[in-house]
Amino acid sequence: MFDLPVFATAFRVFFLATGLHALFVISVWLTKLSGSDILPTAIAATHWHSYEMVFGFSRAAILGFLFTAGQNWCGQQMLTKGPLALVFAGWLAGRLAWFLPAPLLIAAVAMDVLASAYALTRMRPLLQPAQKHNHKVVYLYALFVAAQAATAVALIWSQGNLPAQHLIHVSLLLIMAFIVVIAGRILPFFTSIAIPEAKPKISQRLENAIFSATLATVAVYALLPLHDVLRYIAAAGLLLLAGLNSVRWVGWNPVASVRRPILAILFSGYLWLLLGLVMLAAALAGGAALSPAWHVLGIGAAAIFIFGMMTRVALGHTGRKIHAGIPVNIAYVLIHGALFIRVGLVFAGMPLTAYTWSGLFWLAAFFIFSLMYANVLWQPRVDGKPG
Repeated sequence: MFDLPVFATAFRVFFLATGLHALFVISVWLTKLSGSDILPTAIAATHWHSYEMVFGFSRAAILGFLFTAGQNWCGQQMLTKGPLALVFAGWLAGRLAWFLPAPLLIAAVAMDVLASAYALTRMRPLLQPAQKHNHKVVYLYALFVAAQAATAVALIWSQGNLPAQHLIHVSLLLIMAFIVVIAGRILPFFTSIAIPEAKPKISQRLENAIFSATLATVAVYALLPLHDVLRYIAAAGLLLLAGLNSVRWVGWNPVASVRRPILAILFSGYLWLLLGLVMLAAALAGGAALSPAWHVLGIGAAAIFIFGMMTRVALGHTGRKIHAGIPVNIAYVLIHGALFIRVGLVFAGMPLTAYTWSGLFWLAAFFIFSLMYANVLWQPRVDGKPG
């Protein structure tokens, strides 16, 4: 069983799971919003929705990418076959957990958290002295595992002593940190390959400043419950982070990517990250609603960047031509539509319409992804190479 192609490399099973999970969770969420709660959860529906988008959807994509790129970075396999299946089984148990009665719920959540921790131990090759530039990836993932464990405790046992939704938001900011790191690795590289004349610029001083500012801002945000004045410090940090990343984004020559939709969507996702940071800063400093900012970060930055990354990485790592066909290009438009509708119609005073139509656009986008990429992810590489 573990010799199946889907367990050969982490991106295969986890990108497939990301697409199917996106369909399942938003379908269930739409039924809950409509008042037909056909699958009741053991925690509040809003907590379940937020938790699943962070630790189900986004985490699956992160696991798929990190353990695929990581083995290229260090030159050795880190998670494949049996160990990969074990991590996936834990992730899957976590997705079922919130529909189970108490004893089974706790066991399933524990399996999920332990799967994350086990995955962390498989990153040891990236901690070798020669891999010093990759240490930050491991440290960032360790913080994410700790955030997942704390959030699980908050949802199950704390009874309000730990702010579960705040911890989920901190975890979403950690996902933004992953995007910042991953984008720095892949966007200039992908651009140089696809459009050599674009000549993206990279400043190591800027890279170091961005990573330090990212960690500092997340840390300040994590401490928000301690004192209200920290809102303004966090807002300033978010604006600084948006400014530094804007300089970075422009230096990568995003305009050149317009000719390659499979590349342009990654630049688009990164642009939404910048705008989301500004919106979150404005909400913290001015007292405006936080929900639009979180959805720009969640759908715009996380989901759109993940969608683009999966569509490209899956093709490149299965020996296929890196080109988005018409259905996938339509899916790119649909997932952007999900964001515009979710944020725009809420501002227009039509929240229920926004939730419904945004969800439908999301489902259409991920249905296309799952349909077009199921065989790509399940079947062996077309060039006969391993992986």
